[in-house]
Amino acid sequence: MLIFEEADSVLSSRSSAKAHWEIVLVNELLSQLDTYQGLVIFTTNRLSEFDTATFRRFDLTVQFTWLTTDQAQLMLETISKLPLTANDLLLARLKKLEHLTPGDFVAAHRKRQLLAAKWSLADWITSLETQSRDKASIASHLANNA
Repeated sequence: MLIFEEADSVLSSRSSAKAHWEIVLVNELLSQLDTYQGLVIFTTNRLSEFDTATFRRFDLTVQFTWLTTDQAQLMLETISKLPLTANDLLLARLKKLEHLTPGDFVAAHRKRQLLAAKWSLADWITSLETQSRDKASIASHLANNA
């Protein structure tokens, strides 16, 4: 089994290549995919940047969307080991957060570990709010400078 994390970096569109080696890399990887007999998994959050010839080599494409409110609540309760159901105010704050992914919870967990702190549910949600705000700010900055 082969796993290519952030596969858009090795399967990006050849028409947008800036150097010859980028075209050669994509050509070679596509050729190797044609003959490889094992399982290959590509991950990306930039599927639109893949070379179009890549898609005919995929047997299955799976898209993971943003977490629903119920999924975010379950994720928070699981990672924090604290019940959220009894606190309407904190649940309302969590429900306001859009575009949460499991990675946001992992980042909050790493931050908590780094600080060696015992967090309340409010601390967890504050960290997720910060993470969400920072993501939106970075996305906006990138879009304005593209």
